[in-house]
Amino acid sequence: RAARSWQTDRVTTSDIAAVCEELRADPLHNLSLNSKELFHSNLLAWLATEYPPEVAMMFEGIVGAGEPGEGVVADRERAGVDLVLRLPGRRTTVIENKVWSLPDDYQLARYASGPLARFDSQAATVLLSLTAPHWHERQCLLGGRIWRHVGYEDLADRLAEVAAKLRASGSADDRFAGELVERYTIFVRRLCRLAELAAIMRGTDPVSLDPETQRVLVSARVHDGVAKLRAHQVVEILRRRLFELEPRAEDVDPDDARAAGFDRGAGWKFVRIGKRVVGLEAGFTNGNPLNSGQVAIGNGDRLIWQYQSGQWRLAVATQQHSGRTDALRQLRHDYIES
Repeated sequence: RAARSWQTDRVTTSDIAAVCEELRADPLHNLSLNSKELFHSNLLAWLATEYPPEVAMMFEGIVGAGEPGEGVVADRERAGVDLVLRLPGRRTTVIENKVWSLPDDYQLARYASGPLARFDSQAATVLLSLTAPHWHERQCLLGGRIWRHVGYEDLADRLAEVAAKLRASGSADDRFAGELVERYTIFVRRLCRLAELAAIMRGTDPVSLDPETQRVLVSARVHDGVAKLRAHQVVEILRRRLFELEPRAEDVDPDDARAAGFDRGAGWKFVRIGKRVVGLEAGFTNGNPLNSGQVAIGNGDRLIWQYQSGQWRLAVATQQHSGRTDALRQLRHDYIES
């Protein structure tokens, strides 16, 4: 049976299946499955620790010249920061790494008063991500810090130069490291190709992929990551649409959203429109992406919608007539219908 084009006239399930077949056979992909983003941070940390000058050159044009600061060359997962590099001749470099989640401007802005507070103003902040942020340029001022974006495709190109240099070394260890880095660049380019084909939504693409495409992604153990990325894109699309339609719209801190009755944080974004707060969720349950939205209407009630696997649900959460008796249930129904 001919593969059905589900996204555009140019992308078919066969295209995605070809990349997934390469990933299934890729040893680095299989090694990365248990740690996802941490795998990539760990590899960069290892490379920087063993070959600081080469990695310093790799950041040419991204991180300016300066003092790297005191401490180890590579720090991982410390105080809420994915990776900190202190490379010769480069300013201290703080990296936020996003693979199967979307870059979040609000999160990056909040870092200024959180994890980044211990770094001086000269430290460079870099967003490394599989999908590009919604910035007009390659950099953006967020929370008083200038964040520079580096895509994984760009990272692969820069790493290829490091790999070529190491492979030409007279040291067997260096040559092995060069082979490993070269294989890693191949792996990264496969992930980028998969994201381009399956994870990045365009136009009126449905959030849920068709069953055949899902089966192909599951076979390479990338379905969940792709599905989560698509769900997060729905939230971002809806958020941007709210800002287009309503000039009063403003982002709300999850802590402040609790005052409006929300007790959720991870996977949610909140927008205030006038006196009402809207919550938008990207989740993942029962093997499929879940999108939902809630509107706090001021009296403690919340209007809720959910979409998952082609099913659309509407609900109201209320404390009115709370209880389990048939009479109270009927009172709740009457209250909601009124």
